[in-house]
Amino acid sequence: MKDLLYLKDEQLKEFIEKLFISYRESFGDAKKTLEKHSLGIAHHKVIHIISIHHGITISNLLKKTVSKFSQRDAFIFPHHKLNYKEFDYMVDKLAIGFIKIGLKKGDRLGIWSPNRLEWVLTQFATARIGVILVNINPSYRLSELKYSLNKVGCKALIIAKNFKSSEYLNMILSLAPELRKSKKGKLKTKNLPQLNHVILMDE
Repeated sequence: MKDLLYLKDEQLKEFIEKLFISYRESFGDAKKTLEKHSLGIAHHKVIHIISIHHGITISNLLKKTVSKFSQRDAFIFPHHKLNYKEFDYMVDKLAIGFIKIGLKKGDRLGIWSPNRLEWVLTQFATARIGVILVNINPSYRLSELKYSLNKVGCKALIIAKNFKSSEYLNMILSLAPELRKSKKGKLKTKNLPQLNHVILMDE
């Protein structure tokens, strides 16, 4: 997969777009769409990976990787370094946490944050329990955030405190002032009627 790094920006963008189109149009048969195009070595390696793991879920693929490469580095962030076993354990803990607050298969959880460890953990934890992850554009303003959350019906939202010039916490408090007084798990807000939980990432 490291060959993806050598694709030009426009090629990589096109490659990713085709992956998403294939999932939307054929319910997961990315190989069917990718075979129609050629973007080099990385493209063919992805087709190979899809072929040998046909039908496997993201969660099961992680478990399979852990069984083979548990001590290998999985993710390296500025203040965190995790091997696959450690990462899988943290994914399980987060997934259990989501279940405890009432999220179930088919529910939607939004995440409003730049790239960081919690983002990746959330991606795998939601996949593990069948919750649909909704990626909120880090540059969204209040009106765009409100529209997105209501459009897809997010029951929970995970946010970073801030990013660059955007103060996410202050923005969500502005949009949902009821947060200041609501009890844990019992959020009722006029602007975001389907939202029950807002989870702030620890800085």
